[in-house]
Amino acid sequence: MMRAADFTPGRSPEPDAEAQEWEAADLSPTLAPYDWGAAGEPDGETVRYVPGVGFVGADP
Repeated sequence: MMRAADFTPGRSPEPDAEAQEWEAADLSPTLAPYDWGAAGEPDGETVRYVPGVGFVGADP
């Protein structure tokens, strides 16, 4: 555990061995690109977030 006396403003502490192992671990599988089919990737639609409702299509 880091003590206040060990803190140097503007400098991050060095990660411990466990943090270094997690950082080095390959936790994400390599995925193939998504196949959008013959139509290709869709243009999409602008959305907005309405509290209490969720994401809705934005007004043009």
